[in-house]
Amino acid sequence: MQEDTLYTTLGERIHRLRVRYGLTQIQFCHLLDLHQANVSAWETGKGSPSVEKLMNLGLTFSVSLDWLTGVSPIPYTEFVVTAAERRIIQQLQDLEDDPGYVFYDEAAQDLYERFKQSSFFQSYQDLPCRQARLKQSERAHLVVLLHLFRANVAHSVGMPYSQLQLVRHLRRVDRTIEQLMIRWDS
Repeated sequence: MQEDTLYTTLGERIHRLRVRYGLTQIQFCHLLDLHQANVSAWETGKGSPSVEKLMNLGLTFSVSLDWLTGVSPIPYTEFVVTAAERRIIQQLQDLEDDPGYVFYDEAAQDLYERFKQSSFFQSYQDLPCRQARLKQSERAHLVVLLHLFRANVAHSVGMPYSQLQLVRHLRRVDRTIEQLMIRWDS
């Protein structure tokens, strides 16, 4: 994400994040556990998120609150990206232990298992390794992809996709992660 001017609104920045990842408002709401009316109000400037929701949005999309609120033109900081990484790594590790999670199908579970067993995920859990191998913006982007990956493999946080959309989305996330894994191992 390129640097933005200080003149864009919170709603415009939220809209940019949603559109950047190809999410409808409904999908965005399911990812963040929000109501669509809230997101619509935020994007149009008729409302604003609570601090808690703003923090969740920042950690899910690895962007600083300073960027979201227009105080800074720089979306990523090392502190925020690292905190977002820690959060998604823990959520992925906890996925199987949560009885509320049911994988969509066998293919989704296989994809999840393959990812968890990969040298990429094993190494990705080590901060100095992440910092040495990936740019900060790549790390921030990967956090979002991992949130989308998590949201798409299990029912309890499942995105409202048709089966065809789900398969396409998982393939896109899987391809991106595969590319990073290949680059990681070389």
